[in-house]
Amino acid sequence: MNYVVPFVYQINLKGRGPQIMSEIRWVRIVVFGFLSEVAVIAVFIPATVFLGERPGMYAAVAGSLVMPFFFGMWAARTVKSRFVLHGILVGAVGILIYVGLTGGQPEPLLYIFAHVLKLIGGGAGGYVAKRRNIQLNENPSSPVPVDSCLS
Repeated sequence: MNYVVPFVYQINLKGRGPQIMSEIRWVRIVVFGFLSEVAVIAVFIPATVFLGERPGMYAAVAGSLVMPFFFGMWAARTVKSRFVLHGILVGAVGILIYVGLTGGQPEPLLYIFAHVLKLIGGGAGGYVAKRRNIQLNENPSSPVPVDSCLS
């Protein structure tokens, strides 16, 4: 069967691939993704030591949502477009770092769920950064930066 796609739905990305890739701030993504995973580990270790193994696992899962949210928001704070993509990529870097640290061994279902939460948290952080950027651009009466007062 041949399906005809209406003209309205046809997408032409010819020549846009390099433009899209140049808009992505890879250094920020890798740095904040690394810091996000370090923060998750920094929550997991003390929780495991002081509370036990099971509470430590749950703390790591909660941290897998919260930390990529904050670091995804910071990574997307200064970009011009694709805010949510930047946040999701921060979460993806965290996943890759974790898989690299564990040697790609099989994981419990709870940790796979935590990886999904990293993507969701990072994307949500990128969305918040986008909303803040829109608010700052729409509200010219926002506070004046300190550096402009010094000159």
